[in-house]
Amino acid sequence: MVIFHNTFVNSPHMGAYVTAGQANLHYYEDGCGRPLVMLPPAGLSLFTFRKNIIPLADHARVAAVDLPGQGYAQCPDCADLSARAMADMLAEFLLRCELAPAVLCGAGEGAIYALETALRYPDMVQALILISPGSVTRRYPLSLRILDRPRLGELLMEQLDISIMARFL
Repeated sequence: MVIFHNTFVNSPHMGAYVTAGQANLHYYEDGCGRPLVMLPPAGLSLFTFRKNIIPLADHARVAAVDLPGQGYAQCPDCADLSARAMADMLAEFLLRCELAPAVLCGAGEGAIYALETALRYPDMVQALILISPGSVTRRYPLSLRILDRPRLGELLMEQLDISIMARFL
């Protein structure tokens, strides 16, 4: 980990990588004790938890994860990113990193993956912390659902300004 005056810097050179499912997951681990695995929402990285990792590491073994397609995780474009596939991948991650049973802390889509993992692998999950669980659904306007698509969503996000976002909301 690289810290400059209490500023957490995520980079491909900090933390470690582990292959789970079709992905090469990037994660950062700190502390010892009960495992706490932090899962960010779609489109974000372990950097989301930058202000939580160090304080929590005083009380737990914290592992913040870049999920497939996020941060420095590597994943083929054809990978299955359904909640079921992500739960399988997270279970493999927990086993490979010797983190099970773990407390899973997920935000947004990360919370959906944590919940699915707990449902499918109850012996591997000790507890859940779910922060605003949810994701893009069919009921979202098409203009917002498109933002969830790789490449097309990234291109459209570059075109957004505050007035366009205000109309979306």
